[in-house]
Amino acid sequence: MAIKKKAANGAGSIRKRADGRWEGQYVAGYDGGTGKTIHRSVYGKTQKEVRQKLTEVTRSLDTGTYQAPNRITVGDWLDKWADTYCYALKPRTIGTYKAQIKSRIKPYIGSICLSKLSNVRVQSYYKDLIQGDKNHAPLSPKSVQNIHGIRQSELLGLEWADINFELGEITVQRQLQRDYGGKNTLL
Repeated sequence: MAIKKKAANGAGSIRKRADGRWEGQYVAGYDGGTGKTIHRSVYGKTQKEVRQKLTEVTRSLDTGTYQAPNRITVGDWLDKWADTYCYALKPRTIGTYKAQIKSRIKPYIGSICLSKLSNVRVQSYYKDLIQGDKNHAPLSPKSVQNIHGIRQSELLGLEWADINFELGEITVQRQLQRDYGGKNTLL
């Protein structure tokens, strides 16, 4: 008689769905208001793929670096940013920011989930801005830098802990500088 193996607490469970995909469920935490368990799922084409994803998730839960999945898009976050965080700016500056968001950012990356935005996609977006398209004239690299508003050294200094997906906030606390000898230093 075979003994049924049980996964360790928090390790998650894996099952094959009716549609042929594999699903792994894990406990992401507990609701502070109700005390109920928060279950989340990862999906994949193979059981091995799902097991790898579950391993990554449980590792991030164990190390305290877990970020809950968030469905806020880049466009939604930029709207929130413009309405919430630009209140101290002059009305004309806010208007300029909103116009740039509407015409230069949202058409390219506005529909992407913020949690899925990658540096490769951002670089592709910059390339598109510099090359232009049928609706927009090409921009200079300096104009592209002005649109994204954060200096490259600050962007390179970001860590996952600096991003609050729940509130849609990024906190710039450090920057990555390269000295004349080619050594990188976080400041």
